[in-house]
Amino acid sequence: MKTTNPPDPAATGSQPPVGNIITRLAEGADGQDQILGMGRILDETTPTDTETNHPGHSGHSLSSDPITAKVTDLQFPIEDTLNDIASRHPQCAFMTDVLNARLQRELLRYDKAAYYWQKAADLLPEENKQGQAYCLREAGYDLFRLGRHAEALSLFEQGLTIFQEIGDKEGEEIMLRTITLLHQVLIHQTNNPED
Repeated sequence: MKTTNPPDPAATGSQPPVGNIITRLAEGADGQDQILGMGRILDETTPTDTETNHPGHSGHSLSSDPITAKVTDLQFPIEDTLNDIASRHPQCAFMTDVLNARLQRELLRYDKAAYYWQKAADLLPEENKQGQAYCLREAGYDLFRLGRHAEALSLFEQGLTIFQEIGDKEGEEIMLRTITLLHQVLIHQTNNPED
């Protein structure tokens, strides 16, 4: 029995079926696993500050490192694939933004991660307030990591308000602790500007 492959959606001008979306996401997940594996290799092979600041240092640059190049090469197709899926299938946009946010966080690109978390929050329907608050909280964490404390605080406060509106005591407690921690960091920075 001869099987035929389905027509290429790009050639026919139609959108791929949802099954193809799942396949592409799975392929992206495999790529993400490769990226994370490369990231672990980079962690193991990246010279520490003490290794690079001694007179005998060879001047090795990570920008010319083939492992770094491979990580960069893998990351963009995954991000582009997720964005392509979101543009072709709006019903998948929220999940692709969440996946992109997680990918960017794993790559330590916190600014992009925060962008995707906020984008995901905006895509959720008004009745999914808990999901909105969660996304805002995650975006706040990424901005906090970047030292953008005022922006992080704003997102945390928005998340807190939503958790309070819907009566989510656990979410409210987490946000209150997070906001308290952020205020402690700001007080410490104010009192110890040389740190």
